[in-house]
Amino acid sequence: KTKKCRQIFSDSSFSEKFSESMQSNQHSKDFSILEIPPHIIAIHLTVIDIQLFKKITPEELMACQWTKPNKLNLAPNISKMTHQFNNICYFIIDEILNRKTAKARSLV
Repeated sequence: KTKKCRQIFSDSSFSEKFSESMQSNQHSKDFSILEIPPHIIAIHLTVIDIQLFKKITPEELMACQWTKPNKLNLAPNISKMTHQFNNICYFIIDEILNRKTAKARSLV
């Protein structure tokens, strides 16, 4: 199990494709999220999220600085985490709505 886990983490091809797909909001015809086992997706998303989460400082959380007009300067890491969350949500919405049938949408 540990060997398999190391292999998953060392293979960055999924993370790169997934990240590029989310950022460009254009899905490659040769890459479908349904080709990836759900637990692999969960692992990679967790790795991405934990890297962002660990960068958040207590100062960013104080006085709800992410709600202020200059939030990108006051709370850059919370802003990045929020952006990542929104990207995942939009990616999932896009994946579901781009399916032609209800059955195909249910698979996402």
